[in-house]
Amino acid sequence: MSRSARGRKAQVFPQSREIAYHLADSEATAYFCFEGGAELPLGEERWSAFEETPGCEHFFLMTAAPAEKSPIAGAKTLTAALAGQSADVDTVATESSDTAVILYTSGTSGRPKGAELTHGEEIKACVVLTPGATLSAEQFIDWCKEQMAGYKYPRRVEFLDVLPTNATGKVLKRELRDAGSACSRASEVAR
Repeated sequence: MSRSARGRKAQVFPQSREIAYHLADSEATAYFCFEGGAELPLGEERWSAFEETPGCEHFFLMTAAPAEKSPIAGAKTLTAALAGQSADVDTVATESSDTAVILYTSGTSGRPKGAELTHGEEIKACVVLTPGATLSAEQFIDWCKEQMAGYKYPRRVEFLDVLPTNATGKVLKRELRDAGSACSRASEVAR
């Protein structure tokens, strides 16, 4: 919770009904949930959402102390689920069209909207340096990692002489997304 401009508490975390909607809409079959703490008991709220979603079959509670038992009756901890399992796992090949993550917006129409990102999509930063400036892709990515959540920082950096724009100066994002961009490239690094 945080304080709004008028001093009232504003909810910044999704409530049970919103989480249930996300689980149902994404067709999730398993939900991994952090327990939270005394001031923000996420686990119980999220367990309630899980119980409202028939298609979601598994709930794993990640407790603050991994050895703790689940404080929620019926909820299995991730530690308990992994107990006795082999540390060796078989990897599963993914296709570039397979879903990697679904990010939900707050939704202006009253319903959150899910933006599906596939394994074939990754975040790329197109950077135009000021004349005389020097910056490597590694330096830029390292800075982004310090400033952004892990799923938000760019994995690739493309240095351009100029961003493509239309006649009114709007950046042409579609051209930046295209692999065969007609933009002049100084260098491109993936990481």
